Amino acid sequence: MSGRIILLCEDDPVIAFDLSSQIAARGDTVLGPVSSAEAALELADRHRLDGAVIDLNLADGRSGPAIAREMHGRGTPILLCSGLSLAPEELKDIKHIYVRKPFGQDALADCLDSMFATRAGAVAAV
Repeated sequence: MSGRIILLCEDDPVIAFDLSSQIAARGDTVLGPVSSAEAALELADRHRLDGAVIDLNLADGRSGPAIAREMHGRGTPILLCSGLSLAPEELKDIKHIYVRKPFGQDALADCLDSMFATRAGAVAAV
């Protein structure tokens, strides 16, 4: 069990519940889920984060990239997820792990493990 604090940015309630449950089952604490950049940044300002799982398209539009850039600037490891088949070109300059939805529990575990293992590494895709 890792005991990390992970911000979850996901606006689909079913996916958010599933991801929250899987992250918590690893022994991590989930902050959120949140469905907007404003809510994500508010939580990030109030808590020490060990990582962030960010959907690219949230309830307030395509705000995931802005959240990712802010988290990157804070040194927070990032796992991006989306239904898009490729990692977004506009984020190729920041360190992150990318996984395409839908993905299963094993893929999430692998991505989270990679996110923390490659904290100082480059972009990865799963």
